[in-house]
Amino acid sequence: MVDTEPVLVVDTEPVLVVDTEPVLVVDTEPVLVVDTEPVLVVNKGPVLVVDTEPVLVVNKGPVLVVNKGHDLDN
Repeated sequence: MVDTEPVLVVDTEPVLVVDTEPVLVVDTEPVLVVDTEPVLVVNKGPVLVVDTEPVLVVNKGPVLVVNKGHDLDN
């Protein structure tokens, strides 16, 4: 489930919430979508969330959350 405002929610075993701007989510197995400004999301297993300016979310492997936004990485 994804809220196209400032919140990205990935619903798998553990739920992850990433606060970003606009979000794009692709729910398939071999699909990769690249959005030239906001977000790249790929659903492939459990959850991996990387918080950067343009959000990259790849569901793959156990839960890994890396906060690298300008708000947290200072």
